Amino acid sequence: MKKILILEDNPIILAHIARLVQDADMKGTAYPFDNVKDAYQCAIEKAIDLFIIDIILDTSKPGDASGLNFVENIRNINRYAFVPIIFVSSLEDEKLYTYENLHCYRFMEKPFDDNQLKQLVNQCLRFPETQNATKTLYFRKTGLF
Repeated sequence: MKKILILEDNPIILAHIARLVQDADMKGTAYPFDNVKDAYQCAIEKAIDLFIIDIILDTSKPGDASGLNFVENIRNINRYAFVPIIFVSSLEDEKLYTYENLHCYRFMEKPFDDNQLKQLVNQCLRFPETQNATKTLYFRKTGLF
């Protein structure tokens, strides 16, 4: 089962996106968060297959871009270097930055079309799952040949 992390500060939109993910053709498990701290913790503990991220997560801070900061940090983790990311935001100015610097899969402006988001989730979930198994190599030292 695919794991989708959703990071959105608006509880109504967060619940709506989580429902859309659950309704997607390829069933996945949604991990909805309204704060960066819990989202980071989940990303470290679980092998996330898709991120759906809002850019502005704290509307009380002018110029907030904590969603972008979250993705910048996620991209520094090797297993998330190429995991698909969908940005869902009302900030179109950030579109070019998300594609060029954060290599996002798609940028959707709010308000977004539900069917289009479902279709994108299905596309992203077709990517192969990330492999997080730790590999160990053992050498046996039993004598000389």
